[in-house]
Amino acid sequence: MDQQAPVPLPGLSVGSLTELDTRAVLTADPDLSPGERSALNGRCTACEIRPAQYRDLDGDGRPEMLTAVVTDAGRAVLRVYALRGHDVLPALALTVLPGFTAETVGEDLVVHEPTGPSAETSSTYRWNAGRMAFVDRRIKGTGSNPDAAGCLTGDGSAVPTAPSAAASTYRPATPGPAPGLRDTSPFASTRPGTAVQPVPSRN
Repeated sequence: MDQQAPVPLPGLSVGSLTELDTRAVLTADPDLSPGERSALNGRCTACEIRPAQYRDLDGDGRPEMLTAVVTDAGRAVLRVYALRGHDVLPALALTVLPGFTAETVGEDLVVHEPTGPSAETSSTYRWNAGRMAFVDRRIKGTGSNPDAAGCLTGDGSAVPTAPSAAASTYRPATPGPAPGLRDTSPFASTRPGTAVQPVPSRN
C-alpha cells in the first residue's frame, strides 16, 4: 500500500529550517507521542530534547532538520523535517534506543543502536517520494563474537555479510555544504574520534 504524502505542520511558514526553534517545530507536530509532549512541556525531568542538526538528505541543496526526543519510557524518537516551499513536512519518525548514534553517508542517514551486549544494529534510510524510507539493516558483532553479522534488506530478507564488509559500508563521506556542521554525525557520539559539536537550536 502506498503511503500518503507527508502533511505540512500547521502554523509554520518559513524560508529556511535553520530559522526555526526546534521546540516550535516539535510542538507543531501533531504526531508526537504523550511522552514526547511531556519532554517538551518540562514535565519529565529525565527527558531530553536533542539540539537540532542540519543535513541535506534529499539533494535539493537545502538542509533538513534532525532532532531527537529522549523520553522517560526508555526510548528515544529521532525525527527529520524537510522544507517544501515554505511548508515544514515530517520526513521521518523513528523510535530508537536512547544510546543511539547517527551519521550521514552521502545523502543516506545511518542510525546505529546497541541492540545487545555484543551487537550493534545499523539501519539505513534514504530519501524517497517525499520522505526518508528504510533501505536495509545490518547487525554487527562488537564484542567477543564479531562474526555475528548479517543484513536485513528492505523486503525483510536476510543476507549474511562479512564483518569487514559491514564495517566498510558506513565509512563517512565528506559532507556537502550545510550551515554550522563540523563532521558527518548529526548527534554527539561516544565513539572515539566521532564527537560532534551540536548546532544549538535557535530560541
